[in-house]
Amino acid sequence: MKKIFGLLGIFALVLTGCSGNDGRDGLDGQDAPLPNVFEENVTYEYNQVDNNWVSETLGYDGTVNGDIFLVYLNVGNDVYSPMPISFFDEQGTFQYEFNHNASSVQLTIEGDNDLSTLPASRTDNILVRVAIIPAALSEDFSTEDLSNFNTVMSKLNLSESDIKHFN
Repeated sequence: MKKIFGLLGIFALVLTGCSGNDGRDGLDGQDAPLPNVFEENVTYEYNQVDNNWVSETLGYDGTVNGDIFLVYLNVGNDVYSPMPISFFDEQGTFQYEFNHNASSVQLTIEGDNDLSTLPASRTDNILVRVAIIPAALSEDFSTEDLSNFNTVMSKLNLSESDIKHFN
């Protein structure tokens, strides 16, 4: 029994010794990764073969496999909705989507109709925000939290001035 309590005591000391300088628990004594939010002004290019619109690849340094990438589309008046997001018009349905890997995001517009006719207002200079939540912080978020950009910013203790602007 004394061995169990001794091991538990050592385990507790090891755990308390692993914290980053920002107050979050670190991994193996390293500083915990910080969340980032980037604002991008994206212009899509039409891909005739696949009948979709594709953005340039947006790359980010310092991310790791397991980080959560969230992309929010500005739908007007500084209101950001999470992707994927669908729109309906007289020609059919189209959807803003994204794919990512450990260091980049690729945005697309997919649909069930001829997308070559989308107006420039839907494909040029589209404002998006990419929130990267370190895997170590992911347990602090519920699905409902992730659906609201302002909630994500609040839970990450970030303000508008913390958003990194590109393009």
